Amino acid sequence: MVDFWAFWCVPCRKGFPHTVEWRKKYSAKDLVVISMSLDDPEQESQQRALDFLKEQGATLLNLSSRLGSEEEVMEAFDIDNSMLPHFKVYDREGKLFRKFITDELAEPPTHEVVETTIREALGLDEKSE
Repeated sequence: MVDFWAFWCVPCRKGFPHTVEWRKKYSAKDLVVISMSLDDPEQESQQRALDFLKEQGATLLNLSSRLGSEEEVMEAFDIDNSMLPHFKVYDREGKLFRKFITDELAEPPTHEVVETTIREALGLDEKSE
């Protein structure tokens, strides 16, 4: 699962604890979680993002776009509407299973829906833990 986020994105920060939780909860089931910060490449923005990751205990693969959230990055990562937060869940073979699009007119996807999709991509039923 990839969580595309930025420090300046309030819904991203509010929801990030779920990303950390999913890594802890499903890593034994082979879930790999990656966070991709789309913060501006300037030092101050990068430091704020890094401090936030430390506060969250984000012991997962944390990457940072060197172009921030420029349109070029949104296109390269296929982030529809160029809006964050944006999640992509891949299956065990590395194929895109589902992506979650944030829309100006709608709420970001719920964390329950994202977690259900993670479980489906991992092939876990309701009884599996």
